Amino acid sequence: MPTGRLPVDDHRPTLQAALWLVFLGPFFFLSYGYANHYSSGLPLVGSFVYGWEQDLPFWPWTILPYMSIDVFYAISLFVCGSRAELRTHAGRLLAATLVSVAFFLLFPLRFSFPRPPTSGFNGWLFDLLTGFDLPFNQAPSLHISLLMILWTCYARHVRGVGRWLLHGWFALIGISVLTTYQHHFIDVWTGAAVGVLCLYLLPGAPWTLRFGGRNAGAAPVDGADHAVGVQQGALADDDLVRRRKLARRYAQACAVFLLLAVAAARADAVTATLLLCWPAFALAMVALAYDGQGERIFQKQHGRMRWPARWALAPYLLAAWVSSRLYTLRVAPYVEVYPGVWLGRAPSTRDLRRGGFTAVVDLAAEFPARRAALRLDYTQVSMLDLVLPTQAQLTAAANAIAAARAPAAGSSVEGAEKGAEKEGADIDRSTGEPNRLLVHCALGYSRSALAIAAWRALQGDDPEWVIEHLRAHRAIVISPAARQALRMIAGKGPSE
Repeated sequence: MPTGRLPVDDHRPTLQAALWLVFLGPFFFLSYGYANHYSSGLPLVGSFVYGWEQDLPFWPWTILPYMSIDVFYAISLFVCGSRAELRTHAGRLLAATLVSVAFFLLFPLRFSFPRPPTSGFNGWLFDLLTGFDLPFNQAPSLHISLLMILWTCYARHVRGVGRWLLHGWFALIGISVLTTYQHHFIDVWTGAAVGVLCLYLLPGAPWTLRFGGRNAGAAPVDGADHAVGVQQGALADDDLVRRRKLARRYAQACAVFLLLAVAAARADAVTATLLLCWPAFALAMVALAYDGQGERIFQKQHGRMRWPARWALAPYLLAAWVSSRLYTLRVAPYVEVYPGVWLGRAPSTRDLRRGGFTAVVDLAAEFPARRAALRLDYTQVSMLDLVLPTQAQLTAAANAIAAARAPAAGSSVEGAEKGAEKEGADIDRSTGEPNRLLVHCALGYSRSALAIAAWRALQGDDPEWVIEHLRAHRAIVISPAARQALRMIAGKGPSE
């Protein structure tokens, strides 16, 4: 599983890991055992089985990888390289257990297939398992939830051949929940959903959600600055009102999907009910983004979005991407607005290749960058759509554009420079060709236009003239609040 490395302290928090193990181990066995005992005492416990599951094989030998997760669980706490990583990892393990046990108690299910007889070592392991794990505690599969959390933890620390062996063994653990006749398939994908949510909602710094502050929504990489124009109360208040309005709209859309989920539940459409909760969750998180959490809900850094965020927000991300294609269907994906500077939508790999770009300034918080973009001179300055950026974001975007246009030091390409100077473009000294910089947001109508206007304003150009110049090339949308912000940026003069 793709994952980033966390900072490692000089000394591993071994004592803290041991204390967490002393707490988590008994807590798991007591809570899990209680849920099993509770369900076994109910007069009727149902099952949920897809028809095709009747053809699943029973592989007794997979009981070994199935039960090995207990060992990986215990060791994982000592693998963590810092106290912060340990707290995050232990919190995820605890959260997965709490959520799963709550579902076991509220919606008890049991495994419905008779297990074939086993013997030998495998039979002994099955007997050991049966002594503790009754055929209840089904959906969501806590085994799968913990597997995803453990997989992510180990993948941060294991390299080389060991990493491939880890992936192979953990894949076997995932398969074993079906081939040992411990779980039905609905348990597997709901368990995976719980694992993703634990990894997404407990991401660790700098993505931890923050509540209780009006300006909690600033991007982690840019600091929690006030919106541009905070010096003038009316501008800040107008932006706050707009953010809250957008938050309400996304919350209302979330409510619609929840109502559809309730309707599906009443029709006994279990799979549809659970799947409808997916876009509801994604929309709720976007509502939180506009209500103060800001760009951190997308968990994007250096162009890459954490894989739990991509899965948790997938319905919204897919809808946003389709929207970006539909709204730009009849216009050019990008246009040159200044020599060597192009304004456009979030690019596909084909867009990047056809445009021949050498640099990218990415303002779209909601889209992970294409690998082709990351191979270029890439800069990320994430901004939320439809609202005023923070002053730090707007200044950072303007400076990123200026830096991307600055010729690289090193080789001499005087002849190419002279030709480019006549056209007003800068030179990429590594190739001797004029730079081709793409500044993009989702559609190429608002955030990217505002960033280019801020860049020109810092160079001393009149903001109103810049806006009209950009509008002559593309149907940009610059709000009155953004115009006022640009006038304030222009008052600062050229950036250092």
